[in-house]
Amino acid sequence: MSTVIDYSFGLWINHTTAEKRRKFFLWLSIANNLAVLAAFKYYNFFAGSFREMMKNMGFHVSPYMLNLILPVGISFYTFHGMSYVFDIYNRKISPVRTFTDYGLFVSFFRSW
Repeated sequence: MSTVIDYSFGLWINHTTAEKRRKFFLWLSIANNLAVLAAFKYYNFFAGSFREMMKNMGFHVSPYMLNLILPVGISFYTFHGMSYVFDIYNRKISPVRTFTDYGLFVSFFRSW
């Protein structure tokens, strides 16, 4: 999911000339990436903390818990993809031509 997000936003940022629109796409990319990271890594922690806090206050709540297996290197993977979009935004690099090239780049933690 985040691979598709970063690849798409990289292309949109590169092909957009209006600076406000480029910045909008950059912030959308950041928000989407952090949302994916939060869902995988932090949701259960905060939901469990909320349940315990409510229990200590005398309330019984059962928040929905995600039964996800945390992918290895999810933080590195996410920030690696974000750095690709940042580099395109700052015009340090051009986006890759094919999704396959980008997928291999982020899957194998390569650098340009």
